[in-house]
Amino acid sequence: MYVRVVVSIALTVVTADVTKIYKILKQIHIMVKKVIKLSASWCSPCKAYAKTFEEVSRNEEFKDISFEEIDIEENDNIAEKYKVRSVPTTVILDENENVLNIINGNISRTALETAIKQGIS
Repeated sequence: MYVRVVVSIALTVVTADVTKIYKILKQIHIMVKKVIKLSASWCSPCKAYAKTFEEVSRNEEFKDISFEEIDIEENDNIAEKYKVRSVPTTVILDENENVLNIINGNISRTALETAIKQGIS
Protein backbone atom coordinates (compact mmCIF):
# COMPACT_ATOMS: atom_id res chain seq x y z
CA MET A 1 0.00 0.00 0.00
CA TYR A 2 2.77 2.44 0.98
CA VAL A 3 4.70 1.84 -2.26
CA ARG A 4 1.57 2.39 -4.37
CA VAL A 5 0.89 5.75 -2.66
CA VAL A 6 4.50 6.88 -3.12
CA VAL A 7 4.44 5.93 -6.81
CA SER A 8 1.13 7.71 -7.26
CA ILE A 9 2.47 10.87 -5.58
CA ALA A 10 5.67 10.70 -7.63
CA LEU A 11 3.71 10.44 -10.88
CA THR A 12 1.54 13.39 -9.88
CA VAL A 13 4.63 15.49 -9.12
CA VAL A 14 6.29 14.52 -12.41
CA THR A 15 3.10 15.31 -14.35
CA ALA A 16 2.78 18.68 -12.61
CA ASP A 17 6.43 19.50 -13.30
CA VAL A 18 6.11 18.62 -16.99
CA THR A 19 3.02 20.81 -17.26
CA LYS A 20 4.84 23.72 -15.58
CA ILE A 21 7.88 23.29 -17.81
CA TYR A 22 5.66 23.24 -20.91
CA LYS A 23 3.90 26.45 -19.83
CA ILE A 24 7.22 28.19 -19.16
CA LEU A 25 8.66 27.11 -22.51
CA LYS A 26 5.51 28.27 -24.27
CA GLN A 27 5.79 31.69 -22.60
CA ILE A 28 9.43 32.26 -23.58
CA HIS A 29 9.01 30.85 -27.09
CA ILE A 30 9.49 33.73 -29.55
CA MET A 31 7.07 33.69 -32.40
CA VAL A 32 7.16 35.67 -35.61
CA LYS A 33 3.83 37.42 -36.04
CA LYS A 34 4.50 40.01 -38.72
CA VAL A 35 6.78 40.47 -41.71
CA ILE A 36 6.90 43.93 -43.27
CA LYS A 37 8.35 44.74 -46.68
CA LEU A 38 9.39 48.38 -46.86
CA SER A 39 9.78 49.62 -50.39
CA ALA A 40 9.25 52.57 -52.74
CA SER A 41 7.35 52.84 -56.01
CA TRP A 42 10.45 54.08 -57.90
CA CYS A 43 12.67 51.23 -56.62
CA SER A 44 13.54 48.55 -59.23
CA PRO A 45 14.94 46.02 -56.70
CA CYS A 46 11.70 46.48 -54.70
CA LYS A 47 9.64 45.53 -57.74
CA ALA A 48 11.81 42.45 -58.31
CA TYR A 49 11.49 41.46 -54.63
CA ALA A 50 7.68 41.87 -54.68
CA LYS A 51 7.16 38.45 -56.32
CA THR A 52 9.39 36.68 -53.78
CA PHE A 53 7.64 38.39 -50.87
CA GLU A 54 4.22 37.49 -52.28
CA GLU A 55 5.18 33.83 -52.78
CA VAL A 56 6.48 33.50 -49.22
CA SER A 57 3.39 35.22 -47.83
CA ARG A 58 1.23 32.53 -49.46
CA ASN A 59 3.30 29.69 -47.98
CA GLU A 60 0.96 27.53 -45.86
CA GLU A 61 3.74 27.11 -43.30
CA PHE A 62 3.47 30.84 -42.48
CA LYS A 63 -0.34 31.09 -42.46
CA ASP A 64 -0.39 32.56 -38.91
CA ILE A 65 1.98 35.37 -39.84
CA SER A 66 0.83 38.75 -41.12
CA PHE A 67 2.65 40.00 -44.22
CA GLU A 68 2.49 43.72 -45.00
CA GLU A 69 3.90 45.88 -47.76
CA ILE A 70 4.51 49.54 -46.95
CA ASP A 71 5.67 52.31 -49.28
CA ILE A 72 8.15 54.42 -47.30
CA GLU A 73 7.30 57.53 -49.32
CA GLU A 74 3.70 57.34 -48.15
CA ASN A 75 4.67 56.31 -44.60
CA ASP A 76 7.98 58.01 -43.83
CA ASN A 77 7.44 57.54 -40.08
CA ILE A 78 7.81 53.76 -40.60
CA ALA A 79 11.15 54.24 -42.36
CA GLU A 80 12.29 56.39 -39.45
CA LYS A 81 11.00 53.92 -36.85
CA TYR A 82 13.05 51.06 -38.33
CA LYS A 83 16.00 53.27 -39.38
CA VAL A 84 15.67 52.29 -43.03
CA ARG A 85 18.62 53.44 -45.13
CA SER A 86 17.85 51.52 -48.30
CA VAL A 87 14.98 49.65 -49.89
CA PRO A 88 13.76 47.04 -50.07
CA THR A 89 14.04 46.33 -46.36
CA THR A 90 12.28 43.44 -44.65
CA VAL A 91 11.39 43.74 -40.96
CA ILE A 92 10.45 40.65 -38.96
CA LEU A 93 8.50 41.27 -35.74
CA ASP A 94 7.33 39.14 -32.83
CA GLU A 95 3.88 39.20 -31.22
CA ASN A 96 4.84 42.28 -29.15
CA GLU A 97 6.06 44.21 -32.23
CA ASN A 98 9.69 43.72 -31.15
CA VAL A 99 12.15 43.56 -34.03
CA LEU A 100 13.58 40.08 -34.48
CA ASN A 101 15.44 40.81 -37.70
CA ILE A 102 15.96 43.53 -40.30
CA ILE A 103 17.16 42.44 -43.73
CA ASN A 104 18.24 44.85 -46.46
CA GLY A 105 18.04 44.14 -50.15
CA ASN A 106 16.32 41.95 -52.68
CA ILE A 107 16.81 38.61 -50.95
CA SER A 108 15.95 35.17 -52.26
CA ARG A 109 12.88 33.20 -51.28
CA THR A 110 15.07 30.75 -49.38
CA ALA A 111 16.77 33.56 -47.45
CA LEU A 112 13.42 35.09 -46.46
CA GLU A 113 11.96 31.74 -45.42
CA THR A 114 15.09 30.95 -43.39
CA ALA A 115 14.93 34.32 -41.61
CA ILE A 116 11.29 33.74 -40.70
CA LYS A 117 11.94 30.19 -39.51
CA GLN A 118 14.79 31.39 -37.28
CA GLY A 119 12.27 33.57 -35.50
CA ILE A 120 9.81 30.71 -35.12
CA SER A 121 12.19 28.18 -33.61
